[in-house]
Amino acid sequence: MNLSFKTHLKKTSIAFRAVLSAGVLYSCATYNVKKGKNLFEIKNSDIKSENDFKVFLIGDAGNADEPQAQNTLNLLKSKLDSADSNSMLIFLGDNIYPNGLPKESDKDYALAKQKLENQLAITKNFKGKTLVIPGNHDWNNGLEGLKAQEDLVKAYFNDKKTFLPKNSCGIDDISLSKDIKLIVIDTEWALSTGISTRV
Repeated sequence: MNLSFKTHLKKTSIAFRAVLSAGVLYSCATYNVKKGKNLFEIKNSDIKSENDFKVFLIGDAGNADEPQAQNTLNLLKSKLDSADSNSMLIFLGDNIYPNGLPKESDKDYALAKQKLENQLAITKNFKGKTLVIPGNHDWNNGLEGLKAQEDLVKAYFNDKKTFLPKNSCGIDDISLSKDIKLIVIDTEWALSTGISTRV
């Protein structure tokens, strides 16, 4: 490297170097699925077992009032509509952005409730089970807000086992089938209730 290039490089701004570096890294990105030559996919097999169980996972769907989120939910709904009763949909948390469910008297309550109900509505024709797990945003109104969200979910499905961990606890479990048990751990519980400072 010659001396004049080194001098010029020192004079360039840090911002320009950051943009240049990001451009180089971005140019290496791919948005296509890459598979090894020995990997093969099993399409919907005709061979079924009574132990087959399908799980659908979706997380961070808390802005369900936005068009992009609605497109994602509609795509998932099309998969759920064709699933059988040996399946489960799990909402992995952050169900209401940005601050969980506020008090009913709060001006943001109606929108927060709508965001949650927009997500839950995709289960209308779903024959499987549904489970909602809280995330860190769902804790932003404390135990009271989380309990209110739990009550809304349970009332929506008329099922006490649709929101876990129940009663604002940190851990719970549910049997998905005779051979499968799901253990649910809410790590935000330890942070929000201050248990981590007592251990």
